[in-house]
Order: sequence, then C-alpha cells, then structure tokens
Amino acid sequence: MTEPVENIRTFIAVTIDEDVRNSLERAIGKLKRTGAHVKWVPANNIHLTLSFIGDTSPDDTPHIKQVLNTIAAQNNPFEFMVYGLGFFGTDRFPRIVWAGLKGSLSPLFSLQEQTVAGLESLQIGTDSKKYKPHLTLGRVRSSRNAVELLEAIAKQKQNVFGSIKVESIVLMKSELHPDGARYSPLHIVRFSEKTPNVES
Repeated sequence: MTEPVENIRTFIAVTIDEDVRNSLERAIGKLKRTGAHVKWVPANNIHLTLSFIGDTSPDDTPHIKQVLNTIAAQNNPFEFMVYGLGFFGTDRFPRIVWAGLKGSLSPLFSLQEQTVAGLESLQIGTDSKKYKPHLTLGRVRSSRNAVELLEAIAKQKQNVFGSIKVESIVLMKSELHPDGARYSPLHIVRFSEKTPNVES
C-alpha cells in the first residue's frame, strides 16, 4: 500500500538582494543591543511575502507552479527602495518589527493581486487581510525592554537599506525546526519567461 504523501507549508514571495540583506542584518544588530525579547529573522530568511498559502497538497503544487508561470509571463521587472524601520502593534505591546518599502509600489500591489487571484482560481484560500507590504525582521515575544526597542526603531525610521529589483517570483517551502523556520525554493520563474530556472 502506498504511503500518503504529506502536505507541505508553502508561500509565494519575492527574494531580497544580498546587499539589502546585509544592510538589514546590521540594522537588526543595533536593535538586538536593546535586550528586547524578540525572535529575530535570520538575514538569509528575510523575504517579501506575496501570499502565504500554508498547508499545501502535493497534488496542488504543479498547478500553483503553472499559475506562477502565467503571472511571470505577464509582468516586467520593477524596482523599489527598502526604507525605514517600523512596527505593528502598540507602543506598549509591539508585535512585529519590519522594514518598509518606498517608491512606485503599484506594480507590487498588482503582482500580489494577480497572485491571490491565481490561487483563488485553484480554490486555494489566502489571507483575507489587506495587503501591507513589508519585510518582517522580528517577532516580539514579550514587553521586556519594549521602550528601548521602539527608541532604537525610531532612530532608523528614515534609513535607506538599498533597492530591490523584482525580476522573479518564488514558490517557497517552509519547514519548521526547533531553531526556526527553514526556507527552500520549490519553483522560481523570471518575469516574461514561461520556463522556470529552478524546478523541484
């Protein structure tokens, strides 16, 4: 009897240039000095999420890849800046530390809308919250040293961390481990190309 194939956790994202990762890693280093209780995202895991899918059936994966191929063929590369730090939550209880985006973001919103529409055409549900593009840098675990953390964030609210040229979209696999999530690309497809350059 054939063993059932387990679902995997996936999301669709835009990857980040190494120079931007390095700049954000330095920014995180300054925030760490506050002693705040934050689970920081490793620099190589920082990415821009377009749509979090979650548990994904292996039967759905080829269809998701085809959706990405179609989307990529309909889009051209675009660019924006990574600018400023901020947080979600309240001054007393910040939840998420993030880096913001600046520039002409309409192509990004369009790309995200196409991604959601493509998944919905496969009857795959996505997050219904309004899309707020950002790069998650850390998740706050408690209010310890929250004041110091927010002061450090405020000092970097106008920092420029570099620019991102979006030339491809990625279907990522997320594996949860005791030391944190590990991401690996299942499918990368460049804009205006129908043939992916990475295939699982």
